[in-house]
Amino acid sequence: MNYNLEYYTNGIVQFDAAKELMQLMPKQADSVLDIGCGSGKVSHLIYEHVLPKFMLAIDSSEEMINQARLLYPDSKLLFSHQSIEQFVPDRAFELITANSSFQWYQDYDASINTIKNSLRSSGVFVLQTPYKQDWCPQVSVLMHQFFTHHYPDLGQNFKLPCMHFDYPEQYVDLFESKNFTTVSLKTRHFEYRFSGDDFRKFFMSGAYKVYTLAKSYSVAMPNRFAEDLEHFVNVKTRGNKEFEVCISRVMASFKPIE
Repeated sequence: MNYNLEYYTNGIVQFDAAKELMQLMPKQADSVLDIGCGSGKVSHLIYEHVLPKFMLAIDSSEEMINQARLLYPDSKLLFSHQSIEQFVPDRAFELITANSSFQWYQDYDASINTIKNSLRSSGVFVLQTPYKQDWCPQVSVLMHQFFTHHYPDLGQNFKLPCMHFDYPEQYVDLFESKNFTTVSLKTRHFEYRFSGDDFRKFFMSGAYKVYTLAKSYSVAMPNRFAEDLEHFVNVKTRGNKEFEVCISRVMASFKPIE
């Protein structure tokens, strides 16, 4: 399974959450920066909502950017392979967005400083990200079964490789410590009744990446681990089974303080 190539189809929850995030965005913005644009599906949703004169969409994955360019050859957006940590703006943006990407930043001090330096004084930064360490209990149960039966030692050495605060107010504390003011903050629990195939897509759109990263473990990951996990999920989701799923997300908007 290629996570990057399948993300456009598999990112069900990320797309639904993005539609909720629209409520925190201005109805118009001349310039937009979308951080962690992936394959471009949400970026175009944002573009259609805001209708900016200029929009730049960046992602740290070159493969994702290539996918976006292939999927949207006539796009009015500019796609660029860049990480937020090293991003150097050549303009100030009225709106900066981060939908399901904030948790993956490698250096939060550098990233938030870059976001602040890339915003106009009247601009706004909006983010949507999972929160809670147990961000999806159904995934936790599935992975407990997998580790118990296949890799019990490895399971004891797993740690989330991305940042999930347990309380929404922690995002407020983080940004206000970096000279932002909080405009809005809300949480949403997305509930789904997935078919087996849709649950597989959901799992492959995020959890698969989390659990197959070498840095998620304090010991070496076996060579066949990713292949075995994909096979396990395929078997579990085969047939007409239904999966009830709940995912916790936080959505917030912040403005810079001069």
